[in-house]
Amino acid sequence: MSEEYIEKKTARGFVIRVNVRRSTFILLDSSGEPVSVSRGSRISQIHPLVHVVFLGLEFDFLDTEIDHVSFFNLDRSYLKIPFGKAGMSDVRLIRIPVPMFESDMLPAYVMHFKTHWPGPLPPVGEGMRYFVADEFIDRETIVRIKTKFPLSKVIVYRQEEAEPVRLENMSDRKGGKKSVRAADVVPGADVVQYAQNPVFAARVFLRQLDWSRIYSLPLYGRIRVEEVAIILGFVQTMLTKSQKSKELSVHQQILSELEVYWKGLEVLFRRDISALRQWKNEVLVRHEDLLDTFALAVEAQAKFYEMAGIVKDAHYLGDAVHAVRESVRSAVDSRDDDIKRGLY
Repeated sequence: MSEEYIEKKTARGFVIRVNVRRSTFILLDSSGEPVSVSRGSRISQIHPLVHVVFLGLEFDFLDTEIDHVSFFNLDRSYLKIPFGKAGMSDVRLIRIPVPMFESDMLPAYVMHFKTHWPGPLPPVGEGMRYFVADEFIDRETIVRIKTKFPLSKVIVYRQEEAEPVRLENMSDRKGGKKSVRAADVVPGADVVQYAQNPVFAARVFLRQLDWSRIYSLPLYGRIRVEEVAIILGFVQTMLTKSQKSKELSVHQQILSELEVYWKGLEVLFRRDISALRQWKNEVLVRHEDLLDTFALAVEAQAKFYEMAGIVKDAHYLGDAVHAVRESVRSAVDSRDDDIKRGLY
């Protein structure tokens, strides 16, 4: 941040002046008088800035500015910070408790790290630091965070099972946006409809036990590495549940192969060449039929990345397709030779 001071006038006429370097702010009411707040045994007109640190791949900030001081709506002593969920188009809010202010807005420093362990953090001074982690954070990491930042608070954001989401291309009869749940989507809906929401689409198709569409998702739109990881997590969770669920137990083999398929895409997108080579060798032995489907998915992704102008990734994916097809061809030729020699 290059500016040492930032000023904002709210809709209700309050003026907020932020000292970025000191991580403090003052609040002036509509008459220009400083607003005082009681903190324990003292009353202060200089207020510490709240720092909110989001942790994890599940959060998306395409529509919210981060990594600097911004201004957010205040509702009954809760600061409402908007954020998105990866692969979904709706905007959600996390409510951060703050001292009682009369203002309709307050400033906060919002950051986002895609891992569950934060990188370098600016000093918080007398302010409060909140860590907002996605539901995949483990308990050990939470303990590490609390040990390193003992005065901070950790909030784990857990999405409710029936939480509504809004798809950009689904509308009601009046032309407005319509909220739906994954369980409410019409089973016959075209997978192309979800090309821009692959994570949500995966939830829909897994609920419907529509395995072919889970395989087909990479054929209808570009998928980011973090989305691949989330979808793989969905499949693995369902596979684990299938070991205890009578309804899902009959689908264990299908789910196991789906896990192999998405695991291959995950190591490919992570550019883990060693893991990809190991995955490919195991698939050649146990799931050779998957390789053709896998190659088609990667080929489609290469085209989507090329269309998006991400040439380097497109070339990488194109090379991967060639390597996979060569592996299949070599395996087939080797088996044909064995058949001729009477080994099969």
